[in-house]
Amino acid sequence: MNDLDLKNVYTFVTVTREMSFAQASHVLHLSQPSVTARIQSLEQELGKSLFIRSKRSIQLTKEGEVFLPYALELLEIESEAKEKLYSLTDTLEGKVSIGATALWSVYILPSILGDILKKYPGIEVKVLTGNTVQISEMLTQNQVDIGLVSSKVKKQGVCEHRLSEYELAVVCSPEHSFASRVIEVDELLRAPMVTYQQKSDAWTKIRKIYSEFGATPNVVMELNQIEAAKQMVSSSPCICILPIISVEKELEKGLLKKVEVNNLPPIIEKLSMISLEKKESYQVIKILMDIIQRKIRSKRTQEIN
Repeated sequence: MNDLDLKNVYTFVTVTREMSFAQASHVLHLSQPSVTARIQSLEQELGKSLFIRSKRSIQLTKEGEVFLPYALELLEIESEAKEKLYSLTDTLEGKVSIGATALWSVYILPSILGDILKKYPGIEVKVLTGNTVQISEMLTQNQVDIGLVSSKVKKQGVCEHRLSEYELAVVCSPEHSFASRVIEVDELLRAPMVTYQQKSDAWTKIRKIYSEFGATPNVVMELNQIEAAKQMVSSSPCICILPIISVEKELEKGLLKKVEVNNLPPIIEKLSMISLEKKESYQVIKILMDIIQRKIRSKRTQEIN
């Protein structure tokens, strides 16, 4: 077996995550033939087929399933090696501005930034919050160097790196009639709802699911923060559809209940990092982007395993 090209390994992991060569080509900023060529090259290096391809879908072969955890580990080692080399820099100083959605800034970014500032105390980080549209505008206007978003961004000169995904769940107060039983979809469709943002990809998916059942969400209140939406739901007869990672503590403590709904399709949203292509070579920005990718990838590896 030849030495593995890590570009091909990363492409394999991306295709596996997206389960689509076309979507992986968008994420990697490559043409679809280039993605296919990388996978074929990796399969030649391994001497095994990694995907079963059909006209409408792909799936991992048994060999692909076996190789996946090793591929993730290889990429993890690569990221750790890069970070270690960066840490040998005598003095690393600079200012970096990060634009982050509420999901990122409250539930994901704090622990990552804590690690960064411990290792690189000379770096000054400024965090601005907003929705994905606002953050992409901040990026193109050079108000932020890195964007951490929850929706697709299609702008010329902007690179998008898909990092992970999260599931949204229907939640309610412990006193709600939905809290103690499995409900049917028609009950969900009629239930009054609190929302926290109606301009996200997640909300687009929610509306689409409702429309497939011939309904629209029964929104009685829209708030601008996830935390505010949680507080409202915990003390009202309303439901809310929120990212699982934002309600883990409340579910664990019994302050909120996850509603089980028969035949409700899963609602999945993706987490991405965006940057200007021309800035990705800047040392401080590159280091922060690499660390963020490594931390998210490490968490994702743990979840897969």
